Amino acid sequence: MSTFSGLEEERRRLAEAVKRSEENEARLQRELEATQAKNEADRLRYEKELADLRAQATETLAREREDACNLRTAYERELSLSQSRFHDARDAERERFVANSRENDELKSLVEAISPPTVMAVQSQLDDHINRLQSRTAQLRQEMGHPTAQAASA
Repeated sequence: MSTFSGLEEERRRLAEAVKRSEENEARLQRELEATQAKNEADRLRYEKELADLRAQATETLAREREDACNLRTAYERELSLSQSRFHDARDAERERFVANSRENDELKSLVEAISPPTVMAVQSQLDDHINRLQSRTAQLRQEMGHPTAQAASA
């Protein structure tokens, strides 16, 4: 009977080993299914996040393009206004230059119209008047006994 009990013992050990193996297999199967479910949930979550990020990037790109277009339009409008102001200022300056040139030419012709002998005669008359005034002033000072006149005559 010892062989039979040894075999029975062996069968029982094998049955326990098979039972443990089946339990391990079931546990591993549950873990595998849980891992697969978690991986599937992660995949779905990542796909949703990726879709959200793509949508966000598309919206941001559209806004940036619109902003760039608005900036360009504003720049072109400002440039056009600046050019217009520049052209207006340039035209006004050109008109001022022409008016000054015309006035300069008129003054030149006026100066040329006055003959040099006339200018010299007027200058001579002015010098004569100034000399007579200075002489008369000195004479009046001497008559009045002004100290400056006495010092000047001494």
